[in-house]
Amino acid sequence: MAQRRSIKRRRALIGIAAVAFGASGAVVSGAFNIGSEGSLPDYFIQVAGTDQGITFSPQQVNAQDSSEGQENNEEGSEGVAAGEDGNAGEDGNAGGDGNAGNNGDDDSGDPSTSQLQVIVDPAEDNIVDPSGAPLADGTLLPWTGSIHETSLTRGTENGLLLGIASDKINTKAVTRYGTFDATVPGDDVVFIIVNGGSADNDTSLPAVDVTMRLYGDDNPRPIDPDYIGFPYRVLDSDRTVTATGSDLSDQSESIELATGEVIEVIVEFDTTDSTADSATGLKDLSEVRFFANGGGD
Repeated sequence: MAQRRSIKRRRALIGIAAVAFGASGAVVSGAFNIGSEGSLPDYFIQVAGTDQGITFSPQQVNAQDSSEGQENNEEGSEGVAAGEDGNAGEDGNAGGDGNAGNNGDDDSGDPSTSQLQVIVDPAEDNIVDPSGAPLADGTLLPWTGSIHETSLTRGTENGLLLGIASDKINTKAVTRYGTFDATVPGDDVVFIIVNGGSADNDTSLPAVDVTMRLYGDDNPRPIDPDYIGFPYRVLDSDRTVTATGSDLSDQSESIELATGEVIEVIVEFDTTDSTADSATGLKDLSEVRFFANGGGD
């Protein structure tokens, strides 16, 4: 990631100020507050797992390409005379040369790493390029949407999601931060989850399975409360909506995210059953964790 970050810094998009990019590309201030590790007030829900490297073995990458390789092999076997080996696309090419790029021959045997980040400010030092124009070496992922302007979230200095506030939530009401409309990429989302692929922009890497889980202070297992939800939608590399859901933190949800794809997320608090202050129920929620697993793990 050092290569990506140094390139991003040279672009000098912004300093350390908290900002968001509007739909027109104009900069608006006050999108979120920058925090430092461990400095969040008690009413903030801590967020973990926002920067993960997922390692794939050469065998996993080979498996990703196997279906394509099979199609090529079938095409290569057409016209083979009767009595010859009918699998010429495979066996007829010593060492698998006829399936180059699909059998994944890797002399080095080095694993490949995909980078997944949960981002609250795409203008900072992370793997997103908010201008929408990929850099010359293709190491940053373009996303031209904009982040919901709210004090609900705190971010790290490099724009990763650090915490979500649970105070100032309306009592006995549904409070939603961010919206989804016909605009794609979204122009009013709270945070995004991005599979940036490898440092050399290798799109052959398998997809990553992404889950979001909520935890309480005294519970080692995930909890599934009904007073907070994270509606989401998935955009493919062409920025077309391919999936939507009502709550990314639902324990039945697991999103497959390929290289270059993005999950846009908004936040919804539901205190319609609250009988005390606005943070009733939320006080038991202490942490949000993101998990990313590579295909075949």
